[in-house]
Amino acid sequence: MNQYQRDWRQFYRAAQTGFTGTIAVGEMAAGSGTRVVGRDIDLSIFHSQNGRGWAFDIGIAVHVNSLLAVSASVENIGQITWRDVTRQRRYAEDEVDLARLGWSPATQEFEFDLADGEFNEAKEPANDITWKLPMRVRVGVSYRFDQKVTLHGSVRYTRSGSGSGDTLVGGQIEYRPVSFAPLTVGASYSTQDKRGLEAGAGLMFNHFRIQVTGKTCSR
Repeated sequence: MNQYQRDWRQFYRAAQTGFTGTIAVGEMAAGSGTRVVGRDIDLSIFHSQNGRGWAFDIGIAVHVNSLLAVSASVENIGQITWRDVTRQRRYAEDEVDLARLGWSPATQEFEFDLADGEFNEAKEPANDITWKLPMRVRVGVSYRFDQKVTLHGSVRYTRSGSGSGDTLVGGQIEYRPVSFAPLTVGASYSTQDKRGLEAGAGLMFNHFRIQVTGKTCSR
């Protein structure tokens, strides 16, 4: 192709997503626009409607004394296995057009068109896919100052099946204007969601508690 100057740059490559190949951007002749092309594109989409899995949580809470309590838990220990998986491929050998964009002097407008590249298609059975659930480890502590004010703090670590992790540190102040209606405000920080604020209200009964909480987060 000599109508544009090739400036190949690898844009995205990840075997876990089922995509291989190179996407590149190059200028067309006489500055007439920009051409997006793909080379050796191979995109696989895996889908299944039949899966089974298992999971369980474990935890413990201890009242050290009448004022202090500590807790720890491990959640989402388990996995899901998808069966009867189908792999649908769209691939192109060598080079194929993906899109064209640029300024049109005739219409005085910016134009963008998806190119009708020639892709081959194939559909075939694939091996079962197993997903590890995002396991979550949490440690918390509560300290009651008096009958109306209690402080809560926790550290939570979540690890996804792909290996990425997120650590969250949070704290709340609980205030009870009356003994059966706790109000809470709190803040948290995590490596993914960054800062977060929360507020809630609840009702206490003899053997259970109802709590409604609203949260916001900002990056």
